[in-house]
Amino acid sequence: FRDGSNYGSKSYFPKHGSDEKVEDVLAAFIPLFYASHPMPKKIYVNHKLQDPRLLEQAMKIRKGKKIHLMFPRRGEKRNMILRLEDEAKEALAKRLSRIESNKISLERIVEIFKLNKTPERIEVYDNSHIAGSEPVGGMIVANEEGFVKKEYRKYNIGKITPLLKQRTSDDYAMFREVLTRRFKRILTEDPDRASKSWPDLILIDGGQGHLSVALKTLRDLKIKNIPMVAMAKGLKRNEGKERFFSSNGKTFSLDPKSPTLYYLQRLRDEAHRFAITSHRQKRSKSLYKSELDKISGVGSKRKKILLQYFGSLQGISEAKILDLKKINGINRKTAEMIFNHFHDHV
Repeated sequence: FRDGSNYGSKSYFPKHGSDEKVEDVLAAFIPLFYASHPMPKKIYVNHKLQDPRLLEQAMKIRKGKKIHLMFPRRGEKRNMILRLEDEAKEALAKRLSRIESNKISLERIVEIFKLNKTPERIEVYDNSHIAGSEPVGGMIVANEEGFVKKEYRKYNIGKITPLLKQRTSDDYAMFREVLTRRFKRILTEDPDRASKSWPDLILIDGGQGHLSVALKTLRDLKIKNIPMVAMAKGLKRNEGKERFFSSNGKTFSLDPKSPTLYYLQRLRDEAHRFAITSHRQKRSKSLYKSELDKISGVGSKRKKILLQYFGSLQGISEAKILDLKKINGINRKTAEMIFNHFHDHV
């Protein structure tokens, strides 16, 4: 809030025990939040904290700035808190509704895919490339609460498998490399499968061929008992006509209006979005490097410094000679070469 107006809000759902009091959860959350956010002079709370002065002192020591934790009982600030409470309750209701919806979808998935238990961790895989260039594999993770973004992983493809140097557009080879790297690592870190880092279900954006690759890859690694499902779009690549190929040998489709199909589409689309975003980032980085490689006297160290200082290739191209000279390691001659390179190309 600034000058009495709400400039935006975001909901957080900190994990806590069922027996913890709201004020204790709040007291633990506030310093964690402001450890990575700018701290205001005043923080208003909707519950009276047990020892607000102690918390103020601790935050002052950490941030070097005096703050006041306030619990308004009346007036404009109290009304502001009440409005925020309504927003928090609405956000919580939506989250609980989504979790309940996810739980129902997961229960249906157990029935449809003949699983032994409700999956606590689903891993979804997709690859992205343009004619084989800058290939990237993406893995996203979901559970009953939704997408677990801190568990997402991207795999830059083409550095290990010799086959890819000859056939970089081979989607199966890319997928094989991603799965091999993912499961070799987890076999090293947790060979007994004691942690929750192992998937209960693998969902693949692809068809029977992708499923066959996945089955063989895990078989070669001597990994068993992970159900896998490949999800392929119809002949015209249209949603609603997906075909499912299961590791138990069954092939089937779902009702286009099925909420479970919608849930699986969301998982598939998120994996696709993540893979495409990762590919674009890699391609953009490659373009920056290839353009800077053309400038004589600009090696890897100077490229890194230039990109860090100006933020992007566009920032470098728009810099004046005096701006370029300010950078440690860039003399006037090099600054002129960089400036002339971009302005000769205009």
